[in-house]
Amino acid sequence: MTSDGGQTSASSSTHTVRRVRRVAAGRRPFVPHGLLPLLGLIGTLLIGIVPFSIGIQNKTERAAQEALAQAGASWAQPDVSGQWVTLRGRPPTAKDGQKALEAVRNSRTQTIFGRLGPETRVIDRFTRTSPSTPATSTPSATPSASISPTPVAPDWIFTLSDGVLRLEGELPDTETRDKVIAAARASIDPPRIVSIDDRLSIANVTAPDFYDETALRGVRTISRCDTGYTRFDSSRFSLSCELSQANVERLETVARAPLTYGELGDIQILPREAVASCERSLSDLLAATRIEFATASALISSNSASLLDQIANAVGSCPGRLRIEGHTDNTGSAALNAELSQNRAEAVRNALVDRGISENRLIAQGFGSSQPIATNSNAAGRARNRRIEIQVVRSSE
Repeated sequence: MTSDGGQTSASSSTHTVRRVRRVAAGRRPFVPHGLLPLLGLIGTLLIGIVPFSIGIQNKTERAAQEALAQAGASWAQPDVSGQWVTLRGRPPTAKDGQKALEAVRNSRTQTIFGRLGPETRVIDRFTRTSPSTPATSTPSATPSASISPTPVAPDWIFTLSDGVLRLEGELPDTETRDKVIAAARASIDPPRIVSIDDRLSIANVTAPDFYDETALRGVRTISRCDTGYTRFDSSRFSLSCELSQANVERLETVARAPLTYGELGDIQILPREAVASCERSLSDLLAATRIEFATASALISSNSASLLDQIANAVGSCPGRLRIEGHTDNTGSAALNAELSQNRAEAVRNALVDRGISENRLIAQGFGSSQPIATNSNAAGRARNRRIEIQVVRSSE
């Protein structure tokens, strides 16, 4: 309201209001385009890794199968997942089960870095044999009508150790069992054989012709040894025996003669004098000069080439199989020491194979820091504990 010359006039103002409606138009969702190269890289890696993983598993399976075949463990089956191996089957004895496990754990396959162990874990899933018949009991014969008409060759193992001849496994019938026990009792010869430990059971099956003659050979050969075993496994007759050199030739003749039933397997006869001479030579070599490795490594120094040549010459005149043992001091974790000692033992084994020693004769085993020969409280003692030893694998093992 304004006053102009006594007259009053009214003025008004105009306000404009805009209303805007937003209409959602069809739009593509946000895509992090920077991730596309990453997704492509992941796809490429998967394409490469999957065949590689399958290849590793195949190598692991082949190595396990070859190791079991060399160990004569045809009863064991490897179940492989990646680099894990599960062994299944029914071992004839606890010793056979342990032998199969060690064989697979020590197996090697060729890689771009040399011959290495493909497996990272070996698991025992064996089916254990039920307890044997007590030695004081006499199994009763089953009527002939219940005996299987199909010839079956049961497996057994006869072991001589500390003056005791132990009979384990199965025989087809009571008649065969009685023959074997009678032959074993006739072999008693103190102090070498003092007593018989009868743990045989009866399978109640029809045995092949001349099967009993093979079983009797098992008793007659092991009874000539000082220690060892004879085994009949999957129709293969094997012998591992220690005795004096004077008796070796006569036992060789008997043990290697053709069988009337079955086939000859691994026949290993160790003259005590040759075993002692071999181990003394190897011990002297390794005491005078050490096999040198790079620090915390299994890489053998070139300075040890001459020593390895001498060891290979000594091993060539040794009887039977040899175990290369790796040992460390107690510096660091026990797990790492065990792995390092195993790798060093395997490196020495490979070096000897390269020098012409059959790989079937050599076993590598690491003991970590578990078997010291000196104190670990000072540098000199720890240096002595870091060592390689080579022993003949005894028939009692």
